[in-house]
Amino acid sequence: MKAIVFAFLLCAFAIVDLSVSPPVYAQTSQATLLTCTGTGEVTYSPGLTFTPTFNTYQVNATLAPCLGTVANVATARFSTSGAATLSCEVLTDTVTKPSYAFVWGDRTQSQTQTDTVVVQRPLGEIVRVETGHVVSGRFAGDTVVSTYTFLDSNLTACLAGGVTSTGGRVVVAVLGSSP
Repeated sequence: MKAIVFAFLLCAFAIVDLSVSPPVYAQTSQATLLTCTGTGEVTYSPGLTFTPTFNTYQVNATLAPCLGTVANVATARFSTSGAATLSCEVLTDTVTKPSYAFVWGDRTQSQTQTDTVVVQRPLGEIVRVETGHVVSGRFAGDTVVSTYTFLDSNLTACLAGGVTSTGGRVVVAVLGSSP
């Protein structure tokens, strides 16, 4: 019933204190097959400033541990890349709905597509929650709920040449019935 999530392409610009906020939970009637917690990094080119600019981005995350009812999947990693108009002031982009390439700890793979994005800004943090589905590979047809948690923007970095990367806590849950 509880699904922890992972949010991705946030333009938050500070180091994350992993003890700051609890994970975001989604309500669902699907069983949680797997929950993975780890860290992720987003890199931007050119660096983000206060002027909206067309930027490319690359997201990479490493997840461990992965816990649940799925055997032999103790870790995972995923990545995506793309382009969007971003700036230090565009911190809550809900338009970008990326696809991801997952490699699970047992070396199986999944391709996912994001369907919905919700952004929350509690107490100096930015939390991006993405809900999507597995389009191919392991867990095909199941739901993926993801949350990225970053601290709110570091204005000094935006003024001093631009922000070229940011990172934080990532939590991914796979919901469904296919182990």
